[in-house]
Amino acid sequence: MADTKNKNKHDGKRKRDQREDVNRKDDGVGGSKDNKQQQQQQQQQQQGTAQPLPDKFQSHREYCALWAPLLLNEMRAQLLSDSISDIPHWRNKPDQRPVRVMLQPRKKDLESTSDGLGIVVKEVVGEYKDRMFMANDIVVLVEEESILWDATKGTMNGRNNSQKQQTQSSISEAFQCGIVGHIEYTRRSIEGLVITVSRSLWTQIGSREMTLLKIGSNITSLREFTALCRMDRLPLAEYILCNKMNVSQTNDNKDISTSTSATVDNDKYNNLDPSLKEKQAKKRILESMGGASALGKGFADYARHKFNLSQLEAVSASAAEYGNGGFTLIKGPPGTGKTTTLCALLNALHIRQMNQYFGEVKVLAESYNAVVGKRATLSLSDAAKKRPRILVCAPSNAAVDNIILKIMEDGFVDGNGMRYNPSIVRIGSGQSASVKDVCLEDKVESYLSESLDVTKLENTIEGLKGECRRIHSDITKLRQRMNVMKNAAPYPLSKDWEIRIDEETADCAPRVYFVNHKDKTTTYEVPPPPEPGERHFPARAMPEYKAFVSRVVKMVERYNNITSKIDRYSLCRNAAATAAASGGSSGAHSHAINNVRIQLETYILDSVHIVMTTLGTAGNRALEAANKFEVVVIDEAAQSVEPSTLAGLQLGSSHAILVGDPQQLPATIFSMSGRDTKYDRSLFARLEEAGHAVHMLDTQYRMHPAISDFPRRIFYDGRLVDGPNVKHPEYGNPLKMSVFKKFPAFQPFTVLDLESSEERGGTSLANSAEAQLALHVFNNLKSGTNGLSTKSRVAVITPYAQQAALLRRTFSSSLGGDYERFVEVNTVDAFQGREANIVIFSCVRAAGSKGIGFLSDVRRMNVALTRAKNFLFVIARCSSIMVNPYWRDLVEHARETDAIIPVPFSGSRQSTFSFPDLSTLKAVPARGKRLINEKERLTGVENGETKQSVIELMGLKLEIPPTKRPNR
Repeated sequence: MADTKNKNKHDGKRKRDQREDVNRKDDGVGGSKDNKQQQQQQQQQQQGTAQPLPDKFQSHREYCALWAPLLLNEMRAQLLSDSISDIPHWRNKPDQRPVRVMLQPRKKDLESTSDGLGIVVKEVVGEYKDRMFMANDIVVLVEEESILWDATKGTMNGRNNSQKQQTQSSISEAFQCGIVGHIEYTRRSIEGLVITVSRSLWTQIGSREMTLLKIGSNITSLREFTALCRMDRLPLAEYILCNKMNVSQTNDNKDISTSTSATVDNDKYNNLDPSLKEKQAKKRILESMGGASALGKGFADYARHKFNLSQLEAVSASAAEYGNGGFTLIKGPPGTGKTTTLCALLNALHIRQMNQYFGEVKVLAESYNAVVGKRATLSLSDAAKKRPRILVCAPSNAAVDNIILKIMEDGFVDGNGMRYNPSIVRIGSGQSASVKDVCLEDKVESYLSESLDVTKLENTIEGLKGECRRIHSDITKLRQRMNVMKNAAPYPLSKDWEIRIDEETADCAPRVYFVNHKDKTTTYEVPPPPEPGERHFPARAMPEYKAFVSRVVKMVERYNNITSKIDRYSLCRNAAATAAASGGSSGAHSHAINNVRIQLETYILDSVHIVMTTLGTAGNRALEAANKFEVVVIDEAAQSVEPSTLAGLQLGSSHAILVGDPQQLPATIFSMSGRDTKYDRSLFARLEEAGHAVHMLDTQYRMHPAISDFPRRIFYDGRLVDGPNVKHPEYGNPLKMSVFKKFPAFQPFTVLDLESSEERGGTSLANSAEAQLALHVFNNLKSGTNGLSTKSRVAVITPYAQQAALLRRTFSSSLGGDYERFVEVNTVDAFQGREANIVIFSCVRAAGSKGIGFLSDVRRMNVALTRAKNFLFVIARCSSIMVNPYWRDLVEHARETDAIIPVPFSGSRQSTFSFPDLSTLKAVPARGKRLINEKERLTGVENGETKQSVIELMGLKLEIPPTKRPNR
C-alpha cells in the first residue's frame, strides 16, 4: 500500500523551493505568465480563503466551509509541484515517459448530463503498452509532448501565433496547456484504460491522437477530503472544534513539580531534599494512574526508575485521560526522549486495556452458562472483541519504523515487571528491512502461499478445530471445579481455612475438601462459620480458585487466537476452491485471490492489539473495514496538516494522543496561500494556541549545555533543562578534550564568520565558500584529533537543497565516493528528528538588507541548532544574517561567549578557496564583561590566570583558588 503523500524530506524540500514557480501555473500543466484571465480565475477560486483559520470553530458546517477550499487548493498545488519537479527526469525513465494514444468517449457516458466524461484509450501509438495505472492516478492529455516542457517554463511556445490568436474562450485557453484526467480503476495496460475528464473541455477537442502522461496520484488527498466531510461523525468532533477542551495549569508554563505538589503543604514540600521531592512527586503521579492495582507493581517500579518527572507525568496523563475522551498533547523538544516516552505510554495503555480485557474474560470464566452452555462459542467470540485496540500513526514511514524498532528492541513491561512483546502489525512496507516481520502484506502473503496446497490446508484447519474442541473441553472441566468450590460452603470461611479440589474425583464429579492451616488438618466436612470480627474469605478468594480462573483466561485467549486462524485459513481454502472451479481461468483466480486478500487484511487488523501506519494510508480500505480503535496515538503530530490528522482520527474512539513539537518544522505544503491562511498549522499547534493543556517533556539528554543554552531561552522560554548526563564534565570525552587541545578557539557552540556570498540557481541557493569551509573544518577536525572525529557521527546540514547538492559534490570530490562512511550531508528538513556528535551548519544566505528568506523560519532555525550532541559549528556571514532578530540574538549570544571566529580566505567562485589552519584562529573577545567559556569552566583558566571557582567532579564540589598560570 503505497503512501503517496509521504515523500522523502529531501524531495519535499526541493519541491517547496519551487512553490513560487509552481503557483504561477494553471490547473493540470501550466499556462502563460501574462494570462490575466487565468490570474483572475485563481483569485476568484481563493476568494474568501485568504483570512487565517481561527483557533476555534462554531460548528461543523463552519469548519468544513473554511477548510475545504484550502484543501482543494493544496491538492492542486501539490500536483503541479509533482509535475514540474519530475518533468526533467521523464526522458531518462522509460516507465514514466509520455505515451501517444488514440482516445474515444465511452458510449454509455455520451448521453449523461454530468460534467464527468469517461474516455477510453483505444490504441497506443508506439511503445509502453504494458504500463500499469492505479486507481486515483492523475494524468494529463496534451496535443504535443513539447507543450509539457513549455508549460514547466510558464510559456506556450508549443503553439504558433495564429493558434494563440484564435484562443479566446477560457475553455480553449485551458486546452492550450492540456486537460487533466482521473483514473477510476486499476489497469495493468494502457489499452482499454478509462480516464474521467471534464465534458466541457473534451467537447472542444473531439476524438484524436494525444500525448498521455501520469503526473501523480490524489489518493491521499481524497482520503483527507473524505475525513473532512465526515468530521461531524467523529467522537472527537467537539474537541476538534474546541467547544470542549482540557485546560490545566501545565499550560501556563508552570514547573511540573509545582503541579504535582498541589495536594501537599507548599512550605513543607519546598523544603524537602530535591531527590526526595522528586520521589514523592513520582509517587503521586503513579497513584493518579491507579498505582500498582491498575498497572501492576512491576510496571510501577519500572516507570518510577526509568522516567524523569515530566516523562512520567506525560505517561500518566495519557493513561489517566484514557476513557474520559478528548486530546492529550505531549510536547517533546529536541533530545527529551520523545520516542521513549511514546513507547512507555503505549505500554501503559496496553496494560490498562489488557486488564479490562482480562476482567471481561474473568467474568466470562465465572459465568457457568457462558462457558459450558449453548452460548459458549458466542461468548468466547464476544470476549475477543474486548482485546486492546490501539492505532499509532505518523506522517512519515521513517517515523513509524522508528517506533516499531524501539518496541522491538525494548519490548513492553508487564504488571510483574517482566518483558513481553505486544501484538503489532504495520500497514505498508516501511523503509527499514527490520520491520518486515510485522508488515501486514507479508503476513497476508504467508497465508496465501499456504493455500497453494489444498490438502495441507484442509489438514491444518482440521487440526486447529480439534485443538479448539480440546480447549473448550478443558474450560468446561475447570468451570465445573470452580462452580463446586463456590457452592462448597454457605458462608465465607475463616482465614485459617482453605477450599481445595480433590484431584482423584476432578475428572468425573469434582469434590472439595477443606484444609486448616492452623492445625494442619484436612476434612470433607464444612468448617464452622467464622467468629464475629474474625477475618474471613469467600471461595473466589481461595488460591486454587484464582489459579483456575487464570487458566481459563489463558485458554480463552488461546481459543480466540485459534478461531481467528481458522477463519483466515478457511478464506484461503475458499479461494483455492473458487480457482479450481473456474477451470484454470486466470481472471477468476485473480479476482478470488484479491477478495481473499482484502478479507485477510481485515481479519489480521482486528486480531492484533497495536496497528502502525502512516497518516497517508490511515484511510485505506482494510482499516476502514476493521473495527474501531479505542485510542489513536499520532507521533510527529506537529509535522502534519490538520486534514491529514483527521484521516487518522476517523478510525478511533473518543481519545487521541498527539505527540510532537510545534517549535520545530511543520508539514511541507505547496500552495502559496498556505501560510497566510494557516493551512500549514497542525492540529496540535491549533489546540495549543486555543489554550489546550500541553504536557511538555522538560529535560534534554542530547546537547552540551553550551549548545542547548540558546534554544532553551529563545524557543522554550527557559523551561528546557539539561539532563545530568550532559552536565557531567566528562560528557563528550575524549572527543571534546581532543578538540579543545588542538583548536583553542573552538567551543561546543562556535560561529565561523565567513565574509562570502551566495549564488542563486533556480529557486534554491548555494554558497561555494561555505561548502569548501565545511570540508576544511571536517578535514581539520579529522587530522587534529588523529581521526577521533571520524569515529564519531558527523553531519553537515543546510537549509537549501542546492547547497546540499554542492556539499555532496565537494565532499565526494575530496574524500571519494564513499565519503558517507565518515559524514552525512543533508538538508535541515531531512535531518529533523536525528542527531550527530558533530554538526556543521552551512547557513548559505548572505543577502544583507535583502533579507535571509528561507533561513528566517524560526522553526527551521530551531531544528538546525538542536541536532548536535558535542559540537555545533555554524558557518555564516554574521553581518548579513543579523537582519533577522532571531539570528541577531544568536550572533550576540555567540559574542558574549567568545564563540565567534572570523575566518579569512582567498579565492573566488571560479576557483578553489584557501583557508588557514583552524588551530591558528582566535575568537573575537566579548564586549564588556566577559563570560567564562566551557574550557575555562573545566580548567579555571582565564587570561593567563585561574580564577577562584567551584566545579563539580563525580558528585563532589571542589573549590579552586586563583593562581598564576606558569609560563610555557
